[in-house]
Amino acid sequence: MLFFFVLFWYGNFTAENIIRLKLTAMRKYLIAITAAMSLLSASAEVTYKYDESTKTLTFSGDGEMNVYTTDIFGDTYVNPEWSHLKDEVENVVVNEGVTNIGKHAFMSFSKLKDVKIASTVEIIRFRCFNK
Repeated sequence: MLFFFVLFWYGNFTAENIIRLKLTAMRKYLIAITAAMSLLSASAEVTYKYDESTKTLTFSGDGEMNVYTTDIFGDTYVNPEWSHLKDEVENVVVNEGVTNIGKHAFMSFSKLKDVKIASTVEIIRFRCFNK
């Protein structure tokens, strides 16, 4: 009710403004759901370690890596925990036991030169190495 009062009070009670505000609210809700689903879809068994001397990011454990994604509007990115290393990492190693590489897992890793993927990886998600 307050929503309509505010629109009426400020003289913006148009169908276009009502739709715009409802879409904004829905978008925020979908962003929250997308983030929660991404975090819940992961296995706590997959861990990572970064070696500064070799500039190597190594993944170990059993199960799936998180799926890092954009919302349905394409502009909200859920960052992986290692995204702060994107300007440093040159090598990625995914060890035996890891079963998938998450969507957008290495997005914008501009210095990446070498990737070693174990045979246990069954799925490489969409745009995991996207620039």
